[in-house]
Amino acid sequence: MNRLSHQQVARDIDWLLSSPSIINPNFDSRFICPATSPAHPYQITGSGYSELVDILHQRRSHLLGIYYESLWQHILRHSREYELIACNLQVQNNHQTLGEYDLILKSLSEAVFIHRELAVKYYLGLPSNTRTASPWHHWVGPGLRDRMDRKLNHMLRHQITLSDTQPGRNVLNALNISEVKTEILFQGYLFYPISGICPIPQDCSANHLRGHWLPINQLESWLEQDGEEACYLPLPKSLWLSTYRGLPDPATHLTRETLISRLQSQLFNSARPQMVVRCHDQEGELIESSRFFVVPDDWEARAIMAAEI
Repeated sequence: MNRLSHQQVARDIDWLLSSPSIINPNFDSRFICPATSPAHPYQITGSGYSELVDILHQRRSHLLGIYYESLWQHILRHSREYELIACNLQVQNNHQTLGEYDLILKSLSEAVFIHRELAVKYYLGLPSNTRTASPWHHWVGPGLRDRMDRKLNHMLRHQITLSDTQPGRNVLNALNISEVKTEILFQGYLFYPISGICPIPQDCSANHLRGHWLPINQLESWLEQDGEEACYLPLPKSLWLSTYRGLPDPATHLTRETLISRLQSQLFNSARPQMVVRCHDQEGELIESSRFFVVPDDWEARAIMAAEI
């Protein structure tokens, strides 16, 4: 992960606090949404951001999910609504790890303990023959190693039920906690194909964050709709959270022609899809207006196999 600026970390924290849940809480009340739930009042000073940036770059793992969890931990440590009791608390039975509690919190206003599981995900939807809600297994990660149904079922059947097991209760009892309220925070983006029918996933929030995806052979014709003022940035994974903004830089902010040429070469040599943000100038600063994935031409066929459709 490239070294993050204070401004980037602050934008990412604001994104965590304002982004909707992918799953509708009406489907299961354990799903929460920071954008509609009581706010997390917190106070982080300039020195606090410096401390956080240093902590982030000292961590051995720079995966996006670890970064996301680290930001939530920092928010909650500075929260006036919650006390952070524990994070990444492992549960073992006979020297075997059964799972871990992402967060154990104490609500200071309600005087209750909370077990909260966290996830940030980016799924691409596959075209469907139905106009009704698409099933969860039609939504796959760009690398084809992740699938929405598998992740949600694991969270609902295993991760969030850890306190129902005797080893899970033993770990909580050691903290003098006899009972917990359970919550799931499931944030991220869903990306829709530019062609074909792809309804929103079943039990999905209507206001979920969204983008598009397309194969590289359709990129040139699709971008012809954009005005000349648009520019593009292939986005490193460390910047996938908040809306992109930055000062113009010809080395990284690409014209339509340069983007097409670069991605044609990149995807010819690698099967890894690339997230791209479309930017427009606002008072001398480039602001993201939308985001999309460009995938290899054979990606959809491989995705259909991964989704077991």
